[in-house]
Amino acid sequence: MSWWDIAGSDKFTKISPEYIKGASAGIIVADLTRRNSIENIPVHSELLISVNPYMNIFVALNKSDLVENTKEYMELAENSSKGRNVKLILTTSAKDGLNVEDLFTKLCRSIYEENEK
Repeated sequence: MSWWDIAGSDKFTKISPEYIKGASAGIIVADLTRRNSIENIPVHSELLISVNPYMNIFVALNKSDLVENTKEYMELAENSSKGRNVKLILTTSAKDGLNVEDLFTKLCRSIYEENEK
């Protein structure tokens, strides 16, 4: 299994297809302190499924430790993710570890279950 951090850079669309082709799952990390990061979830998910239509996508709404009310952002992410292979959206915090282990556990479980079919 390979892990790639393509960082949402300007070169994302140019380099990512080669990294995405054989992936079973992917994580889109959005920054809760930057609304446009959440608004771009559909762009990133469309790119992922255009290259790999069977990929399971997980969304981490990160930096929850810096935002008081994440409900609005969760709703925005859920609405923009419909019909895009998004299996799970979680608020996370890399700083305090909130839901990080849970995200990876669920991602690994989804890969395992797909391989058991």
